[in-house]
Amino acid sequence: MVSLTEVLVNPTNFIGPFAEDFIITPGSVGELSTSVMIYNFLAGPEKTLFTLPMGHIDVRDVAAALVAGIKVKGSHRLLLTGEWFDWADAIKYIATTRPELAPRLIKTGSTGQDRPIINNKKALEVLGITLTPWRNSIDDGLDAMLTLEKDWTEKGIDLTGLKNNEWVGFAESGANTRVEFTN
Repeated sequence: MVSLTEVLVNPTNFIGPFAEDFIITPGSVGELSTSVMIYNFLAGPEKTLFTLPMGHIDVRDVAAALVAGIKVKGSHRLLLTGEWFDWADAIKYIATTRPELAPRLIKTGSTGQDRPIINNKKALEVLGITLTPWRNSIDDGLDAMLTLEKDWTEKGIDLTGLKNNEWVGFAESGANTRVEFTN
């Protein structure tokens, strides 16, 4: 008799820094995935981001969950999300902790939607992991994007695509959400 063990981890929107050995083609915004959303917070006060409540999880926590899932006995399908916050919370946090970036921060507008909640208690118990606080994920993701911005600037790479939000939007990638900027 063969015993089948299967752990399926379903994470929400990934945030956080790039892996140290992650290679990004200079100027290729499409390779930045959801990390570009954190950079988009710096699009300037003339733009407004209408935020949607969604779950976010640090990419390092997703990696830890996948590794932990290998060691789990039994079969499980686990929803995995970090602390709940929205982009407006993150923008307020950045304005408070990094006042030098405040002039670059966008305005936020509400979509009028309530925050959904995913209870990940079972996932944390089964996997035996702890999650990164969302503020750490934002700080580390923002640091990674600012380092990338500085590197590309020093190399003379055109930042137009990055600054104009030229990336594959959520609606275009098949997800059911969309973040839109208005002037």
